[in-house]
Amino acid sequence: MAFCQNCGAQLADGEKFCGSCGSAVPGAAPAAPVVPVAPQVMSQQSLFEQQQKARQESINELAKMISYFGQKADQFKEYELGHNRLAVLEKGASKASLVWGILLIIFFGFWDSIIVWAMFESGAPLMSILVVGGIIGIFILLGILLIVLFIIKKSKNSSQLAAERSRVTDIAYDLTNFYGSYGFCSLGIEYCNPAILVKVADIIRSGRAANPQEAINALLADNRKSALQLQKKLGSLAARQEVRNGTPAAAFTPSNFFR
Repeated sequence: MAFCQNCGAQLADGEKFCGSCGSAVPGAAPAAPVVPVAPQVMSQQSLFEQQQKARQESINELAKMISYFGQKADQFKEYELGHNRLAVLEKGASKASLVWGILLIIFFGFWDSIIVWAMFESGAPLMSILVVGGIIGIFILLGILLIVLFIIKKSKNSSQLAAERSRVTDIAYDLTNFYGSYGFCSLGIEYCNPAILVKVADIIRSGRAANPQEAINALLADNRKSALQLQKKLGSLAARQEVRNGTPAAAFTPSNFFR
């Protein structure tokens, strides 16, 4: 039976510290020191391998998407062309024929009444009055025909616009259903055009992006950069034309790059 040398309390066999005062028991083996474990730092090689693995997984997923959505490549292309045609049709028929028709009717109608009345008052032969009135009436008739032509074009444009909208809507409905059948997709349907997916995969292969989302951002940045370069180039050309002709330069806005 052992006792604490500090306080005299009884000690159990094998105790290293007194339960009463906490003093160390002579002859007991010292406790092993606690060595702090340093956090494991990922090596540069391991990080590179993980990035390569993630990049390859993204490329494999894009290859799967290209194979799937490539079945609808024609519909994606037609949908884009349809939107371009809608943009043209929504501008409506040219109003030039309407404006010229109204101007012809007003101008020659005014002078017809004045000239014919003046000839009648001056006692000009009836045949001469009829000839002059007939010539002026031809221009008035031309103005009426131009107005009728505008009405026909406008009616035709309206019917084409309705038909094109219906066709584009049908294509969009078909593509939406096809997109939904793919399952989980990391990209929105607006980026699932096979032509866009190929560009996204090329950006990832080049190392500019690690996943499709980063590649889309890089692609949009490239488009904005191209648009600014084109705008700068056209602005420079317009400025040179202004200097050459002494006329104000036109404003160029390449909005087609921001679809």
